[in-house]
Amino acid sequence: MKTFLSDGINVTVAAPAAKSSGDGVLVGSIFGVAITDAANGADVAIRTTGVVTLPKIGSQAWSVGDKVYWDDGNDRCTSTAADGDQLIGTATEAVGSGADATTGTLRLTGTQLLQAANVADASAGSAAEINALRDALVNAGLMAAS
Repeated sequence: MKTFLSDGINVTVAAPAAKSSGDGVLVGSIFGVAITDAANGADVAIRTTGVVTLPKIGSQAWSVGDKVYWDDGNDRCTSTAADGDQLIGTATEAVGSGADATTGTLRLTGTQLLQAANVADASAGSAAEINALRDALVNAGLMAAS
């Protein structure tokens, strides 16, 4: 296919701050884990899919299947979304709460999450088909509700 560029597993973005390999990186609605170190504003390759371990709020316990959000202001994951937090994946391992429980394992959902309001614009299907698809994606944690 002439228009295919890449599989999107690794994407290069401008680092929004100095980042080390393994750090979470959020640029707009694209989230990934830095593959290499990068200075603020420098190009950094990020991994947008796969299973990773990232910092989390120690006071939160996670169960397998919990939705996981990125708290960009604190550079950590949370299972309780606050205003501005980005849905980034789903917990793949249970983890307890407490001072020592500051990392969690999750499956990243991909490079960019769709907004439910935009699904109708991208499909020629019937309204019922579009709504069913949107609901399935939201319930699976693969799409943020608008």
